Amino acid sequence: IRKVSDEMKEIDKHAYLVMCHNNFNHLCKLLTELDDIRNDIYIHIDKKTSEYSKSSIEKSVKKSKLCFVKRISVEWGGYSQVRAELILLSEATKTYHRYYHLLSGVDFPLKSQDYIHEFFDINGKKEYMSFDLKDDKNKILDRVRYYYFFQDIIGRKEGKFYTACRIIQQRYLIDIQKKMHINRVRNFSEKIYKGAQWFSITHSFACYLVKEKKEIKRLCVYGLCVDEIFVQTIAMNSMYKDRVVDNDMRYIDWKRGGPYTFTDDDFEVLTSTERLFARKFDEKSSGNIIGRLQEYISDHEAHVVK
Repeated sequence: IRKVSDEMKEIDKHAYLVMCHNNFNHLCKLLTELDDIRNDIYIHIDKKTSEYSKSSIEKSVKKSKLCFVKRISVEWGGYSQVRAELILLSEATKTYHRYYHLLSGVDFPLKSQDYIHEFFDINGKKEYMSFDLKDDKNKILDRVRYYYFFQDIIGRKEGKFYTACRIIQQRYLIDIQKKMHINRVRNFSEKIYKGAQWFSITHSFACYLVKEKKEIKRLCVYGLCVDEIFVQTIAMNSMYKDRVVDNDMRYIDWKRGGPYTFTDDDFEVLTSTERLFARKFDEKSSGNIIGRLQEYISDHEAHVVK
């Protein structure tokens, strides 16, 4: 693995875009692993969150530039997810970065920073994201053609009020729109694509996403889980489609959970995959897996297979 030279310090940096709202002890461990002179780190902390230590987060980063971006309230499945991503991208693209990696605060790398940088040096000018290729009964299209007016209010919140809003939205508002043949993206000529929220993309495409903010809003506002739609849809209906790789380089287990939270029992599978990152982890239930992964990453440097 090539070492960092003085000439490399100001070029070919990567930007890590981190969205978080809890598990701040784990977040600090994640940031420590990302901390590298070749990286800039941008963090969005949900505005609803108050129980975190900014100083502890700052102490976790000694080599990278660390930036806390403007905070907004983010709700699961709402357009606010997209807004938060665009805030991160808008801030990060003010400076050139070779790649932009969107992570959650409960992710963790499975490879060293030397390995990750070498991987993208070898496989540069590609956009890494995942796709769901089947749209059974138009479930993907349904996310954007109807108005989910309450989604950025209810998210996954519990309580009588939110339950009532959820019932009204799904059983009445959506059913009424279906009967009326509502399609708010009727004039949106591009094909709709869906995949995982997480990505690793080039500076050029990241800037293109920021440039397309108005079009993204037109597609996604009042949509449902549109954070899994906008990047793929913009990419595949643009000049970047031939650069897209159907692989977000994240190891996520949807068979055992939504997604599954890794524990010590998963050490072997996590260290044998070629994926670069994994999610998710929890500081209370993941045991010693993070410490073991840190030791493994430090002790098992390997070249990228070309």
